[in-house]
Amino acid sequence: MNQIFNIIAPILILIGLGFVCVRYEWLKREHIQGMGVFVLKVALPLLIVNALMQKDFAEIWQTQYLIAYGIGSLVAAFTALWLYHIRLQEALPQAAIMAMGASMSNTGFIGYGVLSMLIGPQAAVYFSMNLLIENLLIIPLVLTLAEWGKQQNSQTAIAKIALQTFKNVIKNPLVIGLAIGLLLSGFKISVSAPIERVLNLISTCASPIALLVIGGSLAGTSIQAAGKHALFISAIKLVLMPATVWLVFQFLPNVSAEMEMAGVLLASISMATVFSLFGQQYGIGSRSAAVLLLTTLMMFISLSIILILYSF
Repeated sequence: MNQIFNIIAPILILIGLGFVCVRYEWLKREHIQGMGVFVLKVALPLLIVNALMQKDFAEIWQTQYLIAYGIGSLVAAFTALWLYHIRLQEALPQAAIMAMGASMSNTGFIGYGVLSMLIGPQAAVYFSMNLLIENLLIIPLVLTLAEWGKQQNSQTAIAKIALQTFKNVIKNPLVIGLAIGLLLSGFKISVSAPIERVLNLISTCASPIALLVIGGSLAGTSIQAAGKHALFISAIKLVLMPATVWLVFQFLPNVSAEMEMAGVLLASISMATVFSLFGQQYGIGSRSAAVLLLTTLMMFISLSIILILYSF
């Protein structure tokens, strides 16, 4: 139990510090937003490059993990889409954004930090595979559905919307960093010592700054804005998705204990912060921010259970 506390406590402290800094105006929201942009567009992409260039390509591409985590993500996404669009009769754009929240973990801001405490630099490999699944599968899928629902009265074909969405995704600095890291790994290209030192220095700051950003972004958010159905999406994200990932692993060959633990743990992390950003774009900004807050608070319960089950 002490080991679990030692893992979770630093995360809580850093998120709490970010919350306090914004709550008492030691930092303005604009500062937090700037820090978030730095993490997403500079620190995390360089962390990915730094981690992957030191690995063999065979270590990075683990088919069993991609299958299990990919299926878990799709099950969570389509369950949320069915629930919100079919059962609760919400408009397709808003239901699609809720599906994004149910199926995308906050791997960059929270998951990587937790996993790196457990398995060290190898955490970057699982982080990179999550990026592949999220950026090449989940984001194009849900944003295509959201935009299609928004433009159903126009003549825009869904194929054209999907193509434009994919073009936007591949411009993401995280995807570019992933591509560079894979190329350096695949062709065994090394970088000069000064560049490697810069990559190491920036990589070390990514996780703590990301956690501060999470806390700061949650300041001023009211859980009441989440609405009466908020617990549904939290349950899909924190229970159904990790349970599905675990179940799929049981049917796959050559799954290591580390791989299973990494997949289940990352699936049990609360939704990515881009969920609230896209929520603003599709008219559910305050609601998506409140859902993010609620699920982040509940995440510490699911995370503790996962750590207990894997004997940490």
